[in-house]
This record gives sequence, structure tokens and C-alpha cells, in this order.
Amino acid sequence: MQKRDIDVSDTINRWCTTVSVVRIRDKEFEWAQIGDSSIVVICKDSSFKKLPNYSWDAETLTLWKKSASRGIKSISQLSEMEAQVKKVRRQANITYGYLNGDPKAVSFLKHGTESLENVAHILLFTDGFELPQENPSADGAEALVKHSNILQNVRMF
Repeated sequence: MQKRDIDVSDTINRWCTTVSVVRIRDKEFEWAQIGDSSIVVICKDSSFKKLPNYSWDAETLTLWKKSASRGIKSISQLSEMEAQVKKVRRQANITYGYLNGDPKAVSFLKHGTESLENVAHILLFTDGFELPQENPSADGAEALVKHSNILQNVRMF
């Protein structure tokens, strides 16, 4: 970023990313996650567990939904959307973690180890992927699992 003369003193200008990663071991898996990338563990009995992550999009998606109900069809028509996005981006590595060159990001890294017993699938979603839903601030993991019926015939473990 510095080679491209990008002002990195303002987090809005910084290039950034999130990540979810797992390493499969014999009877367990290690996981690491930062930002709003999700890891969802689906069990053989169809129950599921979403490993801890952070979602900062609820306020933005709620604003977008309210705007759509007012007839606004494009976020480019919505001046307050730009302010909202900037507000959220300025909180990077202050209230949530983002990989953007800031050493403070390490303090937001979440990680752990989970047993593979009863695990059928491990789903990794990057960049906060959530299915659209009526309530933008609701956790979308249940909808993801519900609509992952394609996985019923796939055995990973």
C-alpha cells in the first residue's frame, strides 16, 4: 500500500481481508478465524455449531433494507450508506479484527481445537457470507445449514 502511495493512516484506505482456516488432525481439527468469515460445523445428526466470529454488517444491512422499502434500488443512491460503511471501516482493529497490515489485528484472531467426533461437514465461508433473510441482524448459520442439503450425500469424514 505504501509503494502505491496509499494513505494507510486512515483505515478506510487500507486494503483488507478476513479469513477462516482449519487444519484436520486425526481426531480433531484446529481452527483460526478473523473478521466475519464463518466456520460452521455440521454434525452427523444434522445439528450444527457456528464457531465464534464477528459480524459488523447488521447495521449496514438494516439501513439497506429500510432504504429498499423507501424505493431506493441501488446503494449508490443512498448517501448515508457511504457514511455507514466508513463508520464501520474506521473501527477495524479497534472493535473487530481485519487483516489490513495493522499489528493490532493479532489480538482479534480467534482460534481453537474441536473434536471430529460426530462431525459430518465443516463449512468455511469467507468475507461474511450470509444468506439474505428477513431480519438482517439475525445469525444466518441456521439458514446456511438448512439450505446445504446438497451435502447430505457427501461424506467427508
